[in-house]
Amino acid sequence: MLNIKELLTVCEDLDWETFNQATDMLTNVNEHNLDDEMQKQALIRSSFGGLMVRAKTNLKRAARELEKFTSTLARDSKNESGTKKTTKDLENICLSHPDYDPLYEEVMRRQEIYEMLKELTTAISDKKDMLIQLSSNRRAETKLYN
Repeated sequence: MLNIKELLTVCEDLDWETFNQATDMLTNVNEHNLDDEMQKQALIRSSFGGLMVRAKTNLKRAARELEKFTSTLARDSKNESGTKKTTKDLENICLSHPDYDPLYEEVMRRQEIYEMLKELTTAISDKKDMLIQLSSNRRAETKLYN
């Protein structure tokens, strides 16, 4: 299981390869030790749920930085020009500014991390359902032989 520092690193730098590794690790079931699997389930769900909250906060911060940038740039453009600018003019000024793209890319990166963590959390919940069903099947098999 990942420790706290590794989990926080995942939240900051989650990429496709790490996502696939985490998916394999988190959805793997040891059918010979269902009790242990079920005991770890709550901790794993809680850990990744917390990461999802952290990722959402990071996404909101990045979106806020982009919003502040565009607002400041639009305000400054209005003040510098003697002519009245339309909303579309201000939008074009913001979108064409060289500092816009890196901020936008950061928002998109944060959105991707959040969505991947959301999918991992869903997979963990699905695993819980599967563990419950496997445990139920095991109990039913035991009753057949008694």
